[in-house]
Amino acid sequence: MEKKFRDIIKRLAGEQQAVIAAVSAGLDSVVLARLLHDSGHLAAVAHCNFRLRGEEAEADARFVAQLAERLGVPYHLQSFDTTDYAQAHGISLQMAARELRYNWFRQLAEAQQALVATAHQANDVAETLLFNLTKGTGLPGLHGLDERQGYLLRPLLAFSRTEILQFAREQQIDWREDASNQSLKYQRNRLRHKIVPELEQINPAFVQAAGRTAQRLRLVETFVQGIIDRSSFIEQRGNHLIINLAELSKLPGWQAVLYQALRPLGFNYAQIDQIAAGPHQSGKLFTSPTHQLNIDRQ
Repeated sequence: MEKKFRDIIKRLAGEQQAVIAAVSAGLDSVVLARLLHDSGHLAAVAHCNFRLRGEEAEADARFVAQLAERLGVPYHLQSFDTTDYAQAHGISLQMAARELRYNWFRQLAEAQQALVATAHQANDVAETLLFNLTKGTGLPGLHGLDERQGYLLRPLLAFSRTEILQFAREQQIDWREDASNQSLKYQRNRLRHKIVPELEQINPAFVQAAGRTAQRLRLVETFVQGIIDRSSFIEQRGNHLIINLAELSKLPGWQAVLYQALRPLGFNYAQIDQIAAGPHQSGKLFTSPTHQLNIDRQ
């Protein structure tokens, strides 16, 4: 595992690039910090306290501070008023924690002139694919995670949770368990503890198969986006996106292009299905949270 990780981090970060490990105190992120340290890339450890779990969260912060000290690197701690942020922005606690976390990671990367690595691994890809499949997100939700997005690295995507656990036990690495990760009231935990194990009974290599499927779907999405970028049927004019439905609809599978073009603008699949019904709906108006679409016969 160590050799494979060194090859991955060298490819993602280069020989000299410093990397900050985002560490929650859980298994995956503690192993990530250890692997980055042993590969010579670990510049610091960063930990978020979302103030949602009382003393348990404080204990996590202390654990990560001690880990950073043992590894001989600086420790960055950021505490958030996650509940207040969620209420102020009208979003869920989970979404608030995500926004706060990644906003801080970006600021940290800029301030430290470093990359930030998170501990997403192969099981996360499989679980995300299944979760988004149940929500009907289409291609954007099924293509998995990028190994690198700008300053952000995910060098553990090539490893399953089983591999990471085995490595931690072999190396006698300690970590902390978040009790909420066992609660089946959370949909992702039900996937992790119930659905994925059942699918592994059908195919023991399900996690790897799901990862390959996600990669292939990413290629399909890239292909569709390429059609949009090159298409003469879709044109940006100032603040307006002009779509020639009559011409676009002559392409095979053209609805996929329409979905890919309109989903980022906030239109839902039911609306896009109606829009795809054709240009005969002249004068009909569709509204998303951020945009308006008018079908007009030219």
